[in-house]
Amino acid sequence: MEGVKMENRQCQEDKKEEREKQILLQVRNVTKQYVQKGGNRTGIEEISFTIQRGEFYGVVGESGAGKSTLGKIIAGIEQKNSGTIQFFGKEIQMVFQNPFSAVNPKMKIEKVIMEPWNIRKIGSFKERKKKVEEMLSMVGLEASLKNRYPFEVSGGQLQRVLLARSLMLDPDLLIADEITASLDSTVQKQMMELLLELRQKRSFACMIISHDLPLVYQMCERAMVIQKGRCVEEGNVMDLWHAPKAEETKRFLNCVEQISHNN
Repeated sequence: MEGVKMENRQCQEDKKEEREKQILLQVRNVTKQYVQKGGNRTGIEEISFTIQRGEFYGVVGESGAGKSTLGKIIAGIEQKNSGTIQFFGKEIQMVFQNPFSAVNPKMKIEKVIMEPWNIRKIGSFKERKKKVEEMLSMVGLEASLKNRYPFEVSGGQLQRVLLARSLMLDPDLLIADEITASLDSTVQKQMMELLLELRQKRSFACMIISHDLPLVYQMCERAMVIQKGRCVEEGNVMDLWHAPKAEETKRFLNCVEQISHNN
């Protein structure tokens, strides 16, 4: 009997070790406050979650809930006030909502995509040019686009360009911050399909930040709902959609349904 107990205990420890190996990002009790007149304002408060390797994880909530702040902290663009972030991969890249504000308008598309390799001094100039053409093809764009400036392409094309740039360094985690919000519904669908296709080819995890719960429902396995800087609910997207527990999640779903009905 004692031998069976020992075997079960070892089995549980092995499963725990295997789960831990699959963790790519672990966030614990992260808080960010902004200093402003009249007192500090909390951006996010005591946020905790994990993302597994290769997982698409959603962060949803209304505008101003703290979603983008969380993404920027994980990407290292902003600093947290407290809490811990453990990343068990090599590279994190972030793609932003407004593609036109995320590029130098004086740079040709080729140089925009090439920028990560230029900064890291990776490859020769010939290798960088070849890589740019490879990345353009990967995101469904013609090689001739490399000679244009950002203002000479559409918003959807430029968002693909920025996706190509973010994948130049083969990130383990991609943070997609409302990347379909400024696009029309047809281009939104194309971007979603492209992300899922790239996921199969490149095996990266993606943290999808969005106020669009239906989009997260289609794209992600698990998600977290943020309201006023705090996590109000986290879990499987099927459960969040069909059987939400938190009142804030239920209200958020009702708002989504009303907007969909009005449209």
